[in-house]
Amino acid sequence: MKVSANSYRRHVNRHRGVQTKFLFGLAAILLCFSAFSASLIYIYEKNNLEESAYRQTELVMAAIDSTRGYVRNVLRPTMYSVLGDDAFVLEAMSSSYISRQVMDMFKEKLPEFEYRRVALNARNPDFEATESEVKMIDFFKNNPQEQEWRGVVAREKGRYFMRFQPVRLTPSCLHCHGIPDNAPKGITKKYGAERGFQRTIDMVSGVVSIGIPVEVGLMKIKEVALAVFGTVFLSVFFLYGIIGFFFNRLIINNIRDLLELFRDISKEDVDENLTRRIETSDEIGELKVTAQRMAESLQLSRKKLKDYAENLEKKVADRTRELLELNREMEDIVSERTRAEMALRIAHEVRNPITIIGGLARRLQKKAAGDKKEQEKIVSVLEQARKLELLLSRFEELVSTKTEHFLKEDVAKLVSEATELVKTEAEERNVEILFTPEIKELSILLDARLIKVVIVHLLRNAINAYESGGAIQIMTGAHRNWFELIIQDSGQGIPPEKLRHIFEPFVSNGEIKTGLGLPYIKQIINEHNGTIDIESQQGEGTRVAVRIPILLGELGKK
Repeated sequence: MKVSANSYRRHVNRHRGVQTKFLFGLAAILLCFSAFSASLIYIYEKNNLEESAYRQTELVMAAIDSTRGYVRNVLRPTMYSVLGDDAFVLEAMSSSYISRQVMDMFKEKLPEFEYRRVALNARNPDFEATESEVKMIDFFKNNPQEQEWRGVVAREKGRYFMRFQPVRLTPSCLHCHGIPDNAPKGITKKYGAERGFQRTIDMVSGVVSIGIPVEVGLMKIKEVALAVFGTVFLSVFFLYGIIGFFFNRLIINNIRDLLELFRDISKEDVDENLTRRIETSDEIGELKVTAQRMAESLQLSRKKLKDYAENLEKKVADRTRELLELNREMEDIVSERTRAEMALRIAHEVRNPITIIGGLARRLQKKAAGDKKEQEKIVSVLEQARKLELLLSRFEELVSTKTEHFLKEDVAKLVSEATELVKTEAEERNVEILFTPEIKELSILLDARLIKVVIVHLLRNAINAYESGGAIQIMTGAHRNWFELIIQDSGQGIPPEKLRHIFEPFVSNGEIKTGLGLPYIKQIINEHNGTIDIESQQGEGTRVAVRIPILLGELGKK
């Protein structure tokens, strides 16, 4: 079902979404870019903060490990050698106790540091592992290759950078944490024989942790990231405005101009299906739909052109045959009329001497009035002369008789048929024939075959006036009981000295090659009681006007 062009335009004008989609997409991309930039800054600064905290804990861990190593390898063996294997001095022999005391003193200088050394089933309940610390102990048990864990942990006081290391027992540790009976009596006496025993070598019994508060640093990093986000957002928003402006000027306007062109081309072939497809599309979608429709039209036109090409040879052959038949008819007319004219001239030339002979015979008859024998001879000559004159009169009458077929014919139809006959010749020279009838119908008495010969001959002369490219204007009308046919070209024109002899036989001019053609064209028009006039300006063209009386013709409505 077809829809109107205005309805089509109303539908397509609702959806101009390419710019909107592009700008929304660009805004999302730029917003994501701003957020991504701020996130990169935040992650980068957070990593720097964690790295700085890690380096600080590295120093603390190294100090604690050094202290515990000194107790384990130097101080404790010395105490055993002095006091004996059953002696146990907590303040001088427990590496855990000494490391905690050292960190308590360290915390007085740097209170933000937190140090814990905890264990499962610890001898001192104050150092029993919490739920989160138990999870870290399990982590190191399940991952024996891991030597530490670090990261930011949220706690009640805020976020801390935490570093955990497992406490794995060495053979020297089993003296105090192995079998209770083998432990120094001072330990079992102070803590009992239940807690802190039954350990094995490489067993993860607890963890050491150091925590540094990073809440303030993270808040500063967040502020920096937000500031970066705001700055980048403002910058990209300005860039967004510039891109949107130039996108509209350089792309959208051109796309819309192209769409207008496509719509003008396809507005005569708009249906509801096309409209529905366009309603759900933006400009690019509409371009795609319209291009597909144009491709379909081109494919259909190509098919028609192919069919036309296949039939062209037959059409050309038919036109050629018609032209050959018309040429033969014209040649027959010219040949017939040429022979008749020659016969009339011969008859005229023969009549003159016969008339002279007859006159002389009559004079001799008067002079020989008394001579009967001479009179008989002269009478015989006169009789033969009269017979010859009668024979010539009958011959002239016979030659002058024309076989004409005058019927009432539509002259506009005759002009159209003649135009079709020379169409192929005109196309070969790229000449356009424009037929402008002033009236719709006009039927007059004429010999259609002869008049068609006249029109074709005049049109072929006009076509030959061009080397390549041009136009021929054909105009018909009726004025004061006369039918008028005008054939006008803008070709090379006819020189004035040749125009004066245009209707003489065997004259060949630059634009019109008449031969025997134009004289007998004029004779045909004369036989219709009409006139033919030729006006020409060299270099400007030629105008041929043929006028035939309408007589009993019927003039149709204008």
